Amino acid sequence: MLAASSLRGAVPDGLVALDGAGRLVVDRALRRRFDWYLALAGESDHAGLRALFARDVEAAHGVATAAEALAWFDRYVDCLRAESALPPVAGAADRLAALHAVRERVLGPAVAAAFYGDEEREAVEVLARLDAGRDAPLPRGEAAAAARVAAHDERLARSAADAATRHAQRSTHWGPEAADRLAALDLERAQWRGRIEAYRRDAQMIHADRSLDDASRNRALVALRAARFDPQERARIEALEAVGRLDASTYP
Repeated sequence: MLAASSLRGAVPDGLVALDGAGRLVVDRALRRRFDWYLALAGESDHAGLRALFARDVEAAHGVATAAEALAWFDRYVDCLRAESALPPVAGAADRLAALHAVRERVLGPAVAAAFYGDEEREAVEVLARLDAGRDAPLPRGEAAAAARVAAHDERLARSAADAATRHAQRSTHWGPEAADRLAALDLERAQWRGRIEAYRRDAQMIHADRSLDDASRNRALVALRAARFDPQERARIEALEAVGRLDASTYP
């Protein structure tokens, strides 16, 4: 399945590890591995994802470890579903408290702390800074947290998950308002990709037209860009074309 998925060729994130006594290590790295498989939610049903995860762990660590890891995988999915079912709350601090309570209830305090402790502490620190109204630059820890949020959303956006799945996962992590903004950004990116793909298709036709000399071809390309893009977009298109970097994944 992985060979035909959006994760083909990717290095798995996270880790399924054993301690010195051969027991499964239930920590943040294991949660990252769960998330790596769940990024395929739009390409396979849940049963298929469970089976794929179980097969991979069994091949690396044996049947007993695979069974234990799969049990935690199921509890983690239950936790995500419980988070998604939380009613809307007005404040970020209240939402964080509600998420913390759900995580401890479903996973137990120790595993909830192992899976989410670092990011919850960082979130509390960020909220405290916002409440204090200070405009100081983000400390290194907060900047790293922001980078992790961006990286997580990039993986999610590039997965084949449908819009509803992406919105649910983003709502779980960052709240419904942020999920709405990211959905709007997804739409803008999709529209941009469509424009770039259409432009590249028509530009290739111009390049392939042997009836045009170089000057005529250049005039036709300039006219095509003028018809499809505003001046700022045209400047970006021309710069990317000049270095061979224009493709449908490029977003302004």
